[in-house]
This record gives sequence, C-alpha cells and structure tokens, in this order.
Amino acid sequence: KAPGAPGDKQLLKGDVVGLMFNGVILDSHKQTWAYDMCNGHSDENHQYHYHIPQSCYLESMGVAFAESPNWWINDAGDSVRKFDEMAAQFPATAPASPVVGMALDGFPIYGLYDDKGDLQRSKAFGGSLDECNGKMDSQSNYGYYLSADPPFAPACLKGSKIGTFEYSSYNKACPKEGIKNTIQHLPSDGQDKADDPSAASISIPYLSVMASLMAFVSAFFF
Repeated sequence: KAPGAPGDKQLLKGDVVGLMFNGVILDSHKQTWAYDMCNGHSDENHQYHYHIPQSCYLESMGVAFAESPNWWINDAGDSVRKFDEMAAQFPATAPASPVVGMALDGFPIYGLYDDKGDLQRSKAFGGSLDECNGKMDSQSNYGYYLSADPPFAPACLKGSKIGTFEYSSYNKACPKEGIKNTIQHLPSDGQDKADDPSAASISIPYLSVMASLMAFVSAFFF
C-alpha cells in the first residue's frame, strides 16, 4: 500500500532508516568514519549497514559515483574530508537514480540524483532536500534521497505509519575474511546481462541478506 502524502517529520525510534534492495540496512546512528571498500561497516551486533552513499551497491545499480570509494577522506589521506567539499567529489549531473531502497514508512529511497539528473545536496548545505532528505519529484511523488553531504541519508521520516526493524543474532562466528556476494553490474547498451563481463565478486563481512530482508518485510507489512 502506498504511504500517501508526506506529513510532519517524525524522529526515528531506533537507528534503522530502511532497507536497501541488496538486503543491507541504512542506518542513522552517529558517524564513526571507518568504512570498508564499499562504504559500509558492521555494528556491535555484527549487523552490516550503510550510513553514507555506497560505492559498490550504487554503481551496481547504474548510479554515477565518485572516482574513489574513499571520497570521504581528504586528499592527504589522514582525515575526514571537510563536509562542504564532499559534494565536489561526485559528478554534478548524471542520469536519474533508480529507487535503491525502501524507508520504514514505505516511501522510496533514491540514489544521489533526482529525476532531472541533479546531484542531491542536503538542506544544511543549500540543497533542495527537506530536513528528512526527501522531496517531491517532477511528478509530485515524494521520496528520500542519498545526499552528497551530511546527513547523507534520512535523519527523520515523513510517513504517517512507521514500521520497525528487528533481527536476531546467534553464536555462530562469521568468517574473518567475510562472505562472498556477487554484485551483477548493469550491462552496457545492447548487451545482455548474461554476457556482461563486469560482474564483480566482493567480500562483505557479516552480511545476511535474506535474514535482514525477511525481518524488514515481516516487521513492516505484518
């Protein structure tokens, strides 16, 4: 069921904003600025999640990205880049981003570019997004966006009904080297997916895609 028109902002009851379509949660807790090659990391419960725009996943969805997954690190490589310099690491315009996830209130989460192809900047940095990192598109459809500057993802939600995210853990140890997951990149123009040579196998530690997906669907829809 569609969530309807956006209402007043509602603060998140926990850290989870929503779920990306690769099964990884999008989180909102305080930044720790320690990320892997795909711009994600694990929490104390070994739950892999994202905070900032994600290189591997967004590129696999055909979203234009920075030249390096280390876009958030300064040029000297010894500190977090100044927030007002982060957007300059991404193309200013690119093809419109697809829906890359779903928020707990049912509104879609888009990548870095709106339907006009403009890089999305947060309200705090002069962008067109509202305080929850969302806005209406040209067809008057509301959605949230990943932005090139803080808070990067929705810090609040505007739906009238907000679901919850629950998962359980167990004592079985995850492999130190991570779990191999194949991310299939979009094929080039005129090329079938089956013939696409750009499929990449990456190591994502502590990722349990189906468990996360089922927990989210169960909590939100039932």
